[in-house]
Amino acid sequence: MLRSRVGKLYTLGVLSIVVAYLFISLAILMAPWFSFRLNALSDLGNSVRSRVAFIFNFGLACSSFILVVYVFTCLVYFMPKTSILMAVTSFTLCLIAVFDEVYGRIHFIVSVAFFTLSIITLLTYFIELRKTLGLVGGVLSFLIWLLYYMFKPPIGVSVPELLSSIIFSIMVVDTVLTVREIAKGPFQL
Repeated sequence: MLRSRVGKLYTLGVLSIVVAYLFISLAILMAPWFSFRLNALSDLGNSVRSRVAFIFNFGLACSSFILVVYVFTCLVYFMPKTSILMAVTSFTLCLIAVFDEVYGRIHFIVSVAFFTLSIITLLTYFIELRKTLGLVGGVLSFLIWLLYYMFKPPIGVSVPELLSSIIFSIMVVDTVLTVREIAKGPFQL
């Protein structure tokens, strides 16, 4: 019964990651002014100053939607605690797109919420499934942000944003592999 319910919907987890990085990459390629030394990724989504804002924000919103669908069609059956936190984290990703930098403090709050919830979701993944990836990823993401703010290296905030989002993405892919292992057997796209 559960196998038929999950079907191949678990591939949506991977699709959400592909969509996010595809649109982020496209926005970066189309914005010659963007620099990892100077900018935040959200600078790409600034609806007043960035000509690629639609691409960047649309990608974040689509990725967020796809991830929430994955969570509630697949993940919730296998990892209830992780899935709820992942859905909330994904929702805050959508809020980053909706409340772009033009919204000032609101954008900052939803961005901090996204990266904080990413760390909490990683740690919950470790607690719920005893996956070392969750612990290592959560601690590493925390350290990335701590070191960035402690030492203020000559890089833009886009670097810790990208690194911590990659760690979260690796966990999402690992949940897909875990769901596939439990529910379907060999992975097939």
